[in-house]
Amino acid sequence: MFKYLNEACGCTFTSKAMDNAGREGHLDSVKYLHENQTEGCTTEAMDEATRRELFDIVKFFYDNRTEGSTTKAMGEVARYDEWDIVKFLHDNRTEGCSIPAMDYAAQRGHLEIVQFLHNNRTKGCTAMALAACYGYFDVVKFLFFNQIVQFFHENNVVCTANTMYYAAAYGHLDIVKFLHDNRTEGCTTKAMDRAAVNGFLDVVKFLREYRTEGCTSNAMDYAAYNGHLNIVRFLQYRTEGCTELAMDNAAANGHYDIVKYLVDNQIMNFTDRTIKCAEDNNHTNVAVNLK
Repeated sequence: MFKYLNEACGCTFTSKAMDNAGREGHLDSVKYLHENQTEGCTTEAMDEATRRELFDIVKFFYDNRTEGSTTKAMGEVARYDEWDIVKFLHDNRTEGCSIPAMDYAAQRGHLEIVQFLHNNRTKGCTAMALAACYGYFDVVKFLFFNQIVQFFHENNVVCTANTMYYAAAYGHLDIVKFLHDNRTEGCTTKAMDRAAVNGFLDVVKFLREYRTEGCTSNAMDYAAYNGHLNIVRFLQYRTEGCTELAMDNAAANGHYDIVKYLVDNQIMNFTDRTIKCAEDNNHTNVAVNLK
């Protein structure tokens, strides 16, 4: 198309033409524009070709053009586990990568790329927290043993405790155990709170037995809201207890088994507000049983 427009109609093009051709993977068009036009392209051309895993386009730009790419290029291929392109960019380009490159790789569990970036690049990352959040135990272990822990040392205690918090919140007990055994940053009460809210009893039990941070009344209140009776049973023996929200939350979400458990075990009695919470959310069976 570019050849026809140029030769038959006398059209000229801007750098966007080659940028777009590269992004869409049209190598013949890229070659034609390179050989017949002087407008060239921008760094966006190689960045976008890299992001779309168009290795032949990337290599052509490297071999024939001078515009290069930006740090976005390596970041994008790290995200999508394009090992060949990561290595090519490292071996042949000087732009390097940005901090998100290792973050992206860790977030997706691409251990081989995390290892490569650690061994060959100088940019740090917040990758351990991301890997913990998404449950990639092998990535967490690698990052720990190789001390890619700028996240922990450059941020305050609340931020560094986020790693165990994320692992607990998403139910990754193996990572919680690993961090407990090997790190000193610990966690906050939010770790057990969120594990309880999300129904991860094994994590709640571990934190109760091996950690000292404890939880708040939010743990039982919102475990009740989400219908996690097993969590409510376990937490009733903790000193934090619960508030009226536990009863009202359970009624509002139709969890009559939890409402009944709280009453039968003399943890808390229902009120008129509890009945109204059930009625307002169309849980008439709960409201009827409480009247």
